[in-house]
Amino acid sequence: MLQYLIQVIFTLFPALTVLGTLYGFFNREESRKYKRGFVWGFFVSLVFSVVAAILRLNTNVFVREYYNFFFLVTAFVAEVALVFSVGFRAKNTVSPLKDRWTGFITTVIVLACLSYALPDLFLYPFEFAVGLDSIFHAEVLFKVIGYSLAIILSLAGGLCVSRVLEKASDSLARKTFAFVLLFFAAEYFVLFFQILMLRSRLMQNEILVNLLLFLLEYQNGLVYALLLAVILSCLGNIVSNKRAVFTGENPAVLRKKRAGSKRRVGWSAFCVLFVITAFVIMTVGVWMNNRTVELSPPVELAVSDNKIEIPLESVNDGHLHRFSYTTEDGTQVRYIVIRKSESAYGVALDACDICGASGYYERNGQIVCILCDVVMNIGTIGMPGGCNPVPLDHEITGGRIVIDAANLDAEAYRFE
Repeated sequence: MLQYLIQVIFTLFPALTVLGTLYGFFNREESRKYKRGFVWGFFVSLVFSVVAAILRLNTNVFVREYYNFFFLVTAFVAEVALVFSVGFRAKNTVSPLKDRWTGFITTVIVLACLSYALPDLFLYPFEFAVGLDSIFHAEVLFKVIGYSLAIILSLAGGLCVSRVLEKASDSLARKTFAFVLLFFAAEYFVLFFQILMLRSRLMQNEILVNLLLFLLEYQNGLVYALLLAVILSCLGNIVSNKRAVFTGENPAVLRKKRAGSKRRVGWSAFCVLFVITAFVIMTVGVWMNNRTVELSPPVELAVSDNKIEIPLESVNDGHLHRFSYTTEDGTQVRYIVIRKSESAYGVALDACDICGASGYYERNGQIVCILCDVVMNIGTIGMPGGCNPVPLDHEITGGRIVIDAANLDAEAYRFE
């Protein structure tokens, strides 16, 4: 769940924040011509993205780096051009929406940003059931929930940004417009510069390599700066509306203005909430997703007559128990035992066919693969398939689980 929540937020939230900024800024002019360009950019990008996703799934001829490079460069050039042609104009200049060139650049930005972001959005669902026996699995449901929440949060954030800028003061709107687009353009520069370096002989240049490493180290900082610009804009909008004084007019008009001011404060507050939520996911969420889980030390049991015996009363608490066996060549083979029901026990290696010997751990009563974070169905532990632990032959007799040491010797290669 957390993995796809993070991935979609990083992919979609900044892009929709920028598009919300564009839409809100230009919607102040109420230009239908501009709105048509926005719609055209969306539908053309949808076509490009669907075709790219289909080619990526079904062919080997589609090179994603070249596709990304084209749209990243296009978006970067268009964003920089738009910032300097619109964002820094004086207030009393002619409306930029009357300039066809400005409308064209805006459409190009919409097309390029979405063409870069949407293919991943279409491809992620095809990964949900990888390593699982069926799509009807709790882990698939969690991934769908994380994926869906990220899309909803991104759409809500983009909508709020557009509403805030639509009614903000001209000075505040222009500053927000300029900074958001510049930070986003800088992020796209890092992305296409990385592709350029990896796909050319520029990697032989030590100075450029060091520059790339520096940019990659602080790449996320550009996204955070973009989010900060939006938050500051919203806070400025809240303060200005809180301080606004309406006097000397018809009471009905005053009520209407006060209601409008409250709506602007509300949109700004929601925008801050959504942006902070996205920031927490991008930081705390990433930390939680990447933190290393330490496996509890396994218990080494004595071998008698090439047999290992585990008393049932020592593993009947419903929790995961980890044991080990050391082969003659010194390889430590880990295996796990868990009580599944009144009379059934799951006995398996602490490894699987897909993720290798990464191991499993218990989290909130669930058994989780430490590498891919897939939650196991406890009832299927001891059965083959998917990301399940590799089953280990055993028998239950005399109140003990009996394992033949030869079976562990045969599986030692998994832990070498």
